[in-house]
Amino acid sequence: MRGPPTGRRDLRDPNALGVLVASGRTRARTYGAGPAFPESVLETARTPTLLVDPYRQ
Repeated sequence: MRGPPTGRRDLRDPNALGVLVASGRTRARTYGAGPAFPESVLETARTPTLLVDPYRQ
């Protein structure tokens, strides 16, 4: 027994709340930060981070 598809529903609620904003149609749809997206999260995501290769230590 399979449950209902959830991919669309997983993004529907954040989109309705303004956390995400959809652009594009159907399969080409992408999501970006909406006006209600937490600013602290955006700040962290925009902060450059140096990645260290764990095999070169």
